[in-house]
Amino acid sequence: MDDSVFNHLPDDILLRIILFLPQRWWYNLRQVNKRLNIICMDKSIFRYSNFCCAFGLSETMLAEYTRCGGLYVETLNLNHCYWLTSTALSTCVSRCRNLHHLFLLNTKITVKGLCKIISTIPGIQSLAVSINDILEFTREIKSIEVVQTGLRNLEHFWIHFIEDPPHNVPTYLSFHVSQQTTLFEYCPSLQSFHVLGQPGSSYLISKQLIQPLIIKKEHLTNLKVLSINSTNDATARMFFFGILMVALEKGVQLQLLRVPGLSLNTFTRKKEFLHTLQTSMANIEEIDFSKVHWDGLDNGLSFECAARLRSLNLSEMREEKLDLSRFTACSSLTSLNLRGKIQPLGYRIWTQEVLDSLRSLVTSCRHLQHLNLSGIHDHSSRGQQNIVSVICAGNIRLKSLSLVTCGLATDQSKQTREQDAKQAIQIGNKRLRVGATAWSSAAVPSTSSATSGCGALEVESSDKETQGDLGRLVTACPDLTHLEIINVGFTNSVLHMYQNPKKSIYEPCKESYDLNDLQIVLLSKLKNLQYLQLTGLPGVRSSQSLMVIGEACQQLQKLSLAYLGLAGVSNITSSLWKALPCFKNSLKDLRIEQPNLKLDELFFESCRNLQCLERLCVISKNTTIKQAPIEKFVGEVPLLHMIHLFTDSPYNLCDKIQSSLNKRYVTERPGFTAVIFPLQHDRLPQVLVDIQLNHLQEMTLLNSLVCSEKV
Repeated sequence: MDDSVFNHLPDDILLRIILFLPQRWWYNLRQVNKRLNIICMDKSIFRYSNFCCAFGLSETMLAEYTRCGGLYVETLNLNHCYWLTSTALSTCVSRCRNLHHLFLLNTKITVKGLCKIISTIPGIQSLAVSINDILEFTREIKSIEVVQTGLRNLEHFWIHFIEDPPHNVPTYLSFHVSQQTTLFEYCPSLQSFHVLGQPGSSYLISKQLIQPLIIKKEHLTNLKVLSINSTNDATARMFFFGILMVALEKGVQLQLLRVPGLSLNTFTRKKEFLHTLQTSMANIEEIDFSKVHWDGLDNGLSFECAARLRSLNLSEMREEKLDLSRFTACSSLTSLNLRGKIQPLGYRIWTQEVLDSLRSLVTSCRHLQHLNLSGIHDHSSRGQQNIVSVICAGNIRLKSLSLVTCGLATDQSKQTREQDAKQAIQIGNKRLRVGATAWSSAAVPSTSSATSGCGALEVESSDKETQGDLGRLVTACPDLTHLEIINVGFTNSVLHMYQNPKKSIYEPCKESYDLNDLQIVLLSKLKNLQYLQLTGLPGVRSSQSLMVIGEACQQLQKLSLAYLGLAGVSNITSSLWKALPCFKNSLKDLRIEQPNLKLDELFFESCRNLQCLERLCVISKNTTIKQAPIEKFVGEVPLLHMIHLFTDSPYNLCDKIQSSLNKRYVTERPGFTAVIFPLQHDRLPQVLVDIQLNHLQEMTLLNSLVCSEKV
């Protein structure tokens, strides 16, 4: 350190640098030398303490942190620190006497531990917790007066309902229905209320169905935010909508409303719901109507008044007719989610009429930065406008975008496509039938040239770089940081929540075959790309385009690949390992769902190059694994804290590998979790339920993440 350039920097500059570093590094930074130890004690470091998903944070580190700077902590985020015990959490948090905002989602905090924190720190304004037994939580609040006093200043509240796993629920029908008073009786200043339930569809009947009983209804008059995530958890939904109906009676003025899955046609408070929304239009900033069943949305609300609306989610909304041009008055719109928006008669394809209204919307909303248009086919003919032309016409600087594969295909006439579809392509010793444009192997470098460097696949001329819809899109949106290309024909992953694994549904349209390696390589021009998902690209035949992307996109932190190439073609599955070392500089999350993937020594040897990797999830049918290469890989990637492998390997082998990894690294790497399980096992649904919420939604399950709320 004596010869370091840091010796020539003043303390205030070093402090600014430290403020940009992850909070979990604090413990090790102060061990470097005396000077850094003094700087690390500055109170500005402790004021906003963010340990969300802080893999590697031990109880000793957290205890030392709160002992040194607990009095300066105003915001403490421990969301998804699921490995810390309730005793450690309650002890450490209780030291932060000036705490105002506390986040404990997906942690082991117990009801008694939470009550200890609330009684010790009376000034909490924001609180986020995960609760396993809402009845116990209610009883504790009612019985401890000091806890009731501590809730008086609460303004923002998040509650995550944790359902018991299926194997803990009795087979006979047994559940509890009751009316219970809630913490709202003690929170006169509450402004926002958020509910989180388990994702996916549960076939179970919840054991606790709580109808919230609100006696002091005047405490809800200040509510401006009402939110529930996309869940079928009966406990969470009954609790939330019970609060919602009482809030509607009080005529609240909302700034944010998330009600995914609401069937407004059968909602008992439909009239009050519409009145509240209409009177809130001038101030509302975010609306989530995803999966909402609503006939006549056009007639029910005046979005022309929603000048402050910033986020609108209409994904998979069941509504017969919706004129998107009605939202052109929402000039402040920054996020728009139209994923899988069902067109009339349920036919998911962009018509020229709908594209016209979308064009008007995109042109008017100049501040639009996040756009999700996946889940709807784009089969526009030559000369007609398509999704890409609509986006380019808007002249907007998108940051995140989700599109369909067929909407990015090379502009070809129908006659040419049908002629090429009849051709057969010779690959190796196999002859394959392809329902898409044939491409010559001469257009892609040989394997030997590809292995000589990550950037082997080059586009021959600047004209070819800009040709086609994907080239125009990359030119029009150079600032993209998050991009998803998802095939509409892919509607079901192998993994399903609460269900035994079924055959994945993947029926790509013939237009999607035109998006091939020479177009995909254009993504390498997106230098700011941080997240990339490629799902269902049958026209991709080699891993060389991925190699170019990995070499060029140095900021890429998350990569999700699923069902690339054609079924039965081994080019991708056998050579994917060659592309992985090209992502070694910054990749933290890697998810691969690919049938017939070779998870051999070569694959895990390539993964060992990813020294920044924190999470790995691989799902592959017709694939087996071996213990030695997996253990060597985990041992040589020090930052890895999550590994999920779902294959067709036998249960005994999977259990042996999983037990070995967890036993070895659970103490050495706090937060480490390994799930190795066979795809066709009957207990797979139970295993999925036990996976931590953040890993489940972000890695294990295949989802579109653009314009979606992060847990």
